[in-house]
Amino acid sequence: MPWEPPLPDQIEDFIAAATYRPKPWHLRFWHGMRFGTWIRLLARNGFRVAPGAIPLALGITLISIVNTVARWVQEVVLWPVISLAKVNQPPVFIIGHWRSGTTLLHELLLHDPRFRAPSTLHCMNPNHFLLTGWIIRLLGFLLPEKRPMDDMQTGWDLPQEDEFALVNLGQPSPYLDMAFPLEGRQAPESLTLRDMDPAARSRWKNTLSGFLRRVSLGHGSKILLLKSPTHTARIRTLLEMYPGARFILITREPEAVFASTVKLWHALNMSQGLQHPDPARLKDKVLVDFETLFEALNEDVDLIPAGQFAHLHYEDLLDRPATALERVYSELDLNGFDQLEPAIRRYFAERADYVAGSYHLDAELAAEIARRWRPLMAAWGYDEAPERVLIKS
Repeated sequence: MPWEPPLPDQIEDFIAAATYRPKPWHLRFWHGMRFGTWIRLLARNGFRVAPGAIPLALGITLISIVNTVARWVQEVVLWPVISLAKVNQPPVFIIGHWRSGTTLLHELLLHDPRFRAPSTLHCMNPNHFLLTGWIIRLLGFLLPEKRPMDDMQTGWDLPQEDEFALVNLGQPSPYLDMAFPLEGRQAPESLTLRDMDPAARSRWKNTLSGFLRRVSLGHGSKILLLKSPTHTARIRTLLEMYPGARFILITREPEAVFASTVKLWHALNMSQGLQHPDPARLKDKVLVDFETLFEALNEDVDLIPAGQFAHLHYEDLLDRPATALERVYSELDLNGFDQLEPAIRRYFAERADYVAGSYHLDAELAAEIARRWRPLMAAWGYDEAPERVLIKS
């Protein structure tokens, strides 16, 4: 009999739409790990795998052994080429809280042929994609058709968050919480990196740099376009690595972000977890993570040199996409927007019949979000809460 915990406030309403469940053969985020990385994750959580997830854990263990061998072969055979790989131009980072439109912005900007992004293939198989990518592309059935939290398509060559590559390469990440959702925070220092041990922080930087160099191999003239909400809290570290990096922040109404993020984490915990999650924990997680993210951003945004930062609202991107993106291009001194504009108009025309689900936020929860989040968002144009909140996700 399924466990049905009492849920606070409207959490039950928000997770009700997260009904997706992966097929047994679908890959999980952890299938890209090497054996040592995977075993450390299991050991750190006392091997407390739910009985129903034991076959999945055994399958990941077997694949992790393959990943370990394939990584060794790739690095030995291809090292003469890998050692010459460089990131020739400073990357562009899309930042913003989860469910704020970062994925939409990522896909739109990739219509500009000057950009290149890490793909699902790169991020879910970061250990040996240079060696085995051609084989993995033949295994499309291993991916779900759509993402767990919404109706957006998946595919090996679609853009993906580089945070997943860091996870599979053994680096600490907030995303590890999904694997064992009942065990609490796996690596709380990994969101901002500020309290991370200097040696661990250096390893994190070297791992990201090495991954991006491999992604750039053969595409050195292109600008890397990276998107991970976690990077919103890591401005100072990213500027240490790439002083010329440019940042595009996208923000969205806080109430909508809350509801959609609760749905996101529930969907991911259910589809990726090795334990049955407790939805009652989601409210505090989402509230605290938002505060951590924007406190770090608000402290560090002034470190970004002039001409390397742009901000847009998700609402403007939906209502006036060409105008919003033209302004971003202007603020970042990126030429050639006139070549991108027709692709943007086609993108939205092809999705004109999409209808988002909607639900209401009750007054008590809306008041708490306004009290805790809106002071952090005042600088970004969200200082006043709407009188009546209708959420679309």
